[in-house]
Amino acid sequence: MRAHIRFRRGIAGGIALAVALSVSAVSTITSGAVAATRTAKVDKNAVLRYGLPIVEQGGVFFDPSKSSNNPYARIWLDLIYDSMIHDTPDHKGAPGLATKWSTPDPQTVEITLRDGVKYPDGSAFNSAAVKAAWERLRASDVAILPQEIKAITAIETPDDKTVRVSLGQPVAKQWVDEILKSSVYLGVPSPKAVEAGTSNTKPVGVGPYQFESYEEGQKITLTKNPDYWNPKAQKLKGVELIQSSVGATQLTALQGGTVDLIAIFPPDAIKNLESAGFVISSTPSTQVKIITLCVSDGPFAQKKARQALQYALDRKGINEAALFGAGTPTSVMLTPVSPFYDKSLEKTYSFNPKKAKTLFKQGGVKPGSTIRALVATTPPQPAIAEIVQSNLKDLGFKVEITQSTNVPADSARLKPDMDFVSIDPSFFALAIQGQGPLNTCGWSNPEASAALDTARDSSKSEAEVGAAWDKLQRIVLDESPFVVVVVNPLLAAHTAKVKGVKVMHNIVGPDLSTVYMVK
Repeated sequence: MRAHIRFRRGIAGGIALAVALSVSAVSTITSGAVAATRTAKVDKNAVLRYGLPIVEQGGVFFDPSKSSNNPYARIWLDLIYDSMIHDTPDHKGAPGLATKWSTPDPQTVEITLRDGVKYPDGSAFNSAAVKAAWERLRASDVAILPQEIKAITAIETPDDKTVRVSLGQPVAKQWVDEILKSSVYLGVPSPKAVEAGTSNTKPVGVGPYQFESYEEGQKITLTKNPDYWNPKAQKLKGVELIQSSVGATQLTALQGGTVDLIAIFPPDAIKNLESAGFVISSTPSTQVKIITLCVSDGPFAQKKARQALQYALDRKGINEAALFGAGTPTSVMLTPVSPFYDKSLEKTYSFNPKKAKTLFKQGGVKPGSTIRALVATTPPQPAIAEIVQSNLKDLGFKVEITQSTNVPADSARLKPDMDFVSIDPSFFALAIQGQGPLNTCGWSNPEASAALDTARDSSKSEAEVGAAWDKLQRIVLDESPFVVVVVNPLLAAHTAKVKGVKVMHNIVGPDLSTVYMVK
């Protein structure tokens, strides 16, 4: 089923978009292009050229135990290493390197590895290789690891095809729902490559495509893996990941024919891209744009000042001007896609400059104060920041904006008052229980942390999980360690020859394992 979608404005439009997309996980705009290629044959000699910012937000790495905070790395790591569970449009997952998985209890995950999988260099892919890779990760100096991986207490290998992971927290469900669907941390490099010390320069994995070359700062080239366990899924001859900064550079690359596919582009480009014959794909999003605040020092050290910011923001104006109506104004962590979304919480704050001014005064922030903001260069963040700057200027404050291509590093170095970043449920632990750009100055609240643990506890009933999410969101709204601004639409733009854009990951864009091209 395909649907022609018009982006309507405001909360109601955003919810309507999410509902429409829940019927068809990916809806394609520009139906004429679809009709023109309906009978086209798969081009098995095609090389997909994907434009994305490979060197930004943490840089390029190939060994999961050397991972940085670059979210885009998932694109090439999933192709090189494959994942235990393949993501699907309904997010229930399908067998990948694991043919079976179970959670015998909330603190145990057991997976059965696929038979007949081998590395191109002849190394054996088995439970011993998996255990070795994951133990290397645990022993590494990776700066930020998901709480679910930090929770590992033991990895057992009863036989060559079985891996049992014991966890110190009841997060087994999150392993199945999220962690095992990605190779960012759990990719399994060839034991021979690890032994040779080349796993981060000449990676060898068991994924559908294998590493060919990396032109530093320019391009990652992958070619079809002749030993892949599922050759029917390999519908491309290869993939080229071409450095293209998000925004004008990506759009120019697509329109100029340098690349076939881009993602995370400014919503204001939709109309022009459609007019030029490109196809726009979109999926419901769980990602929200937020402003994290330093709670230990500076203008937002007091809760009333943070609440003042909640009232100071014109979220509807931000959606209209920065996202051209394609997003959904919101002040809560969970989006309408979530079964635990509570629309009533949206009434907690409204755009009320007068009330904001009063609360800023009560919070000790004097007119004329300077607020330092760090902003990712990825659109629409700069535009959002400029509107927030204008909102606060109207209240008598000066916002100094510093743009960054590496927010995690610059946030740690500059310690700004505000960080403009994105977040989805898989990163909530970093915002509530961690430290970094999602928790600028280490905000801590035992009740919030306990509520998040309960919400992610596999042993809890749906009612208990719902109550925990409600409590967590109320605490965050009250304490305001970060301020939620708008639900981000997940968009991809590509030529009519690109097909199979079925799953788009929050932040990083399309899952390329299902993408193919036609002649």
